[in-house]
Amino acid sequence: KLFVGQVPRSMEEADLFPIFEKYGPMEDVAIIRDKHTGQHRGCAFVTFFSKESADACENELHNKFTFEGGKRAVQIRPAGKKEEIDNKVFVGMLPRNVAEDTVRELFAPF
Repeated sequence: KLFVGQVPRSMEEADLFPIFEKYGPMEDVAIIRDKHTGQHRGCAFVTFFSKESADACENELHNKFTFEGGKRAVQIRPAGKKEEIDNKVFVGMLPRNVAEDTVRELFAPF
C-alpha cells in the first residue's frame, strides 16, 4: 500500500488507474477525503497485490512525475501499518535548560 501525495483535486480514482496499472495488478485505489465534508484532500492510497509492483512504482515516480494539472512532483511513500508508526507527543512549556535525558527519563515508563 502506497501513500500518493500531490494528487490534483480534479482527479478521481478512475483517473489514477491508468497511471499506476503499468506497475502491476492493483487491489485498490482510493482518494483520501475529509471525513466530514467528503472533499478531496489532494492525496490517495494505491494498493498493489505485490510488494515488487509497489516498489517499482515508488522508484519510478517519486519526485519524478507530475500529474496533469499538478503543480509539484508526486510524492510516493509506503503507507505503513499503524503499528509501525511512531507515536509522538508534543511537550510544551519546558525550561530552556532542561536536558533531553531528563525528559526521556520522565517519559520512559510510558
